[in-house]
Amino acid sequence: MRSRPAHEPAPVAGWRVALRPTLRNRLVLFGAILVLALVTLAVFARRHRPLRSTEMKVADALRAPSWAHPFGTDRFGETY
Repeated sequence: MRSRPAHEPAPVAGWRVALRPTLRNRLVLFGAILVLALVTLAVFARRHRPLRSTEMKVADALRAPSWAHPFGTDRFGETY
């Protein structure tokens, strides 16, 4: 078995070799965080819009902005 010289670094796993310089680049890291945030929003989008697009609440039609409807409602009672 051959021993390594003292100045030679220890071998690193293949994915770590590729990932280390990528994560040091701030623009790549910012882009990865942005993509992760958008994917997270897309996964949980149904929670933010509980009504279906065909469902109407006529009793809530043309309401002013409130905590329940931050941007008010239209003539069909849908939140903007």
